Amino acid sequence: MEMEENEADAMLLDIELPDEDGLSFLPRFKKLYPNVPVIMFTAYGYDEARMKTALENGAQGYVGKGAEIENMLVAVRNVLRESAVPGEV
Repeated sequence: MEMEENEADAMLLDIELPDEDGLSFLPRFKKLYPNVPVIMFTAYGYDEARMKTALENGAQGYVGKGAEIENMLVAVRNVLRESAVPGEV
């Protein structure tokens, strides 16, 4: 996986990837790109164990796929605001 340093402001990562579990992919991604905030999302709704694992492994947020688009946008805005360098937002 290669990505230019400033190529992404944030990543939306599905927990259920076709070839791999997003929760196992997350630590590798964060090791390579520690400054890119990650929001996990899933069709499985609220799952406390998965949410806890995601947050422990470096995710900054967790949203269910069934969430209203406004809730997803709020989550993305919050993560971007929290990760922004002062003066950039």
